[in-house]
This record gives sequence, structure tokens and C-alpha cells, in this order.
Amino acid sequence: MRAGSEAQPQGFSGDRCRVGLSGDPKEIRPIRVTLLKRALFLLVVGIPYYSIWPADILRFYGVYMAIGVVFLAAPTRRVFVAAGGLIGGSLCFSYSSITRPRATSKP
Repeated sequence: MRAGSEAQPQGFSGDRCRVGLSGDPKEIRPIRVTLLKRALFLLVVGIPYYSIWPADILRFYGVYMAIGVVFLAAPTRRVFVAAGGLIGGSLCFSYSSITRPRATSKP
């Protein structure tokens, strides 16, 4: 290392992960655009690839990434409320499909 130069951090840092999340729309927009392009790429590749390999999940990653872009700079409370709503809604849907009487055919 040269004299007078500062050491650069190595590896992955949580501070680097939060870059651009200051709330400034000018900083967040390029990150959102990049993530949406990646999500679109996963969808475009994943949908036709499903016909080759039915266990492929690339299209799901694309959808989830696009949904995550909405919550990129959202306050923690909003993220938890949305997650709770999704979990609660899926539990209600599951419960209603379990308890609903099934149609039976009579001979």
C-alpha cells in the first residue's frame, strides 16, 4: 500500500447495500431502473425456458424483484404492513378454500 492512501474496505458491507436509500428520488431512480431491467430480463428468459424445464423459477424471481422495487425506499413500517397484509390475505384465502364445502356429484 502506498503511503498516504487509505485502505479500501474488502467484501460486502451493509453500508454499501443501503446506497441510494437516502430518500432522494434522483439517487433512487437509477437503482430502480436497473432492477426493473433485471426483472424484465428474468421474465423474458424465464417464460420460454419454462417449456424446456417446468421446475424453472426465473419468472417468479422477475415478478418478485419488480414488486421489491416498489418497496426499495419505503419506510420499514410500510414494508411490514404490506408483508402482514400479504400473509394475512393468503391465510384467509387458504382457510376459506379448506372450509368451503366441496361439490359432490350424486348418481
